Amino acid sequence: MTTPHSDPGGPSRPAPPKRPARPSTFRSGYPRVRAAVWLSALVCGGLVLVLVFFATIGVVDFSEAPVVGIAALAMALFFIVTMWGFSRSATGARPTANAAASSRRRHSVAFRRLREERPG
Repeated sequence: MTTPHSDPGGPSRPAPPKRPARPSTFRSGYPRVRAAVWLSALVCGGLVLVLVFFATIGVVDFSEAPVVGIAALAMALFFIVTMWGFSRSATGARPTANAAASSRRRHSVAFRRLREERPG
């Protein structure tokens, strides 16, 4: 009895051992830290909205209190960067163009094989 697909070069080498994946902070590793960062970013974003509202109606003057303006900018930056990071995490990440192209290639090769194997 012969095997249909034998390798003339001999048996193949065993696969190298897989390395354990390191968990990402934003993806799975530390859910309490993730929740704390998310909550603090939301609080900062809310405070920025309150400061902007009071500056709009004239109660807060950033020219008289530049430290408040700098703090508002820092909190807004923290909010934007954190929410951007969370949108890119495992729950909200979108596949990249390379991943989509790789998926299309993989599927087209599989469909081509099916067409070739199917009796016509």
